[in-house]
Amino acid sequence: MRQDNNTRHHVLAIASPGNCWVELQNIVAAFEDAEVFFATSGTHRTIRKPDTTITHVSNFTLYTLWKMPHTFVQIITLLWKTKPKWVVSTGGAPGVLAIILGRMMGAHCIWVDSLYNSQEISLSGKVAGLFAQTWLTQWEHLSQTNGPLFKGALL
Repeated sequence: MRQDNNTRHHVLAIASPGNCWVELQNIVAAFEDAEVFFATSGTHRTIRKPDTTITHVSNFTLYTLWKMPHTFVQIITLLWKTKPKWVVSTGGAPGVLAIILGRMMGAHCIWVDSLYNSQEISLSGKVAGLFAQTWLTQWEHLSQTNGPLFKGALL
């Protein structure tokens, strides 16, 4: 049974563009009774679910850490406005930051390392794994007892 709009839980779903973005949309389908708020650092933001707002956040990398404070403010503002019960990400530095900040704000954080990372867990995944309550890989040979865990692949 679906919840009415006044009691629906919120999900913040954030990922980099490309494969991470496609995988994220598959994951959030599991949160059918929740109101999902999407965010990405990409400029081409297609989404399968009509009438959905996508918030743009600035991207940063290890080589552009000076951009992180701006992204920090964007994500804190987004978390404050949406008050998510869950924060879900499949990749990218802004996703890691959302996992860290979401955890600090009391959300249950879920990191699913992208299917693209078949040889080793991404650096973002390794950092996010320190903060996410649920840390998953889509490759069985990369799973470990303390995480990430393998529960299947999306594609």
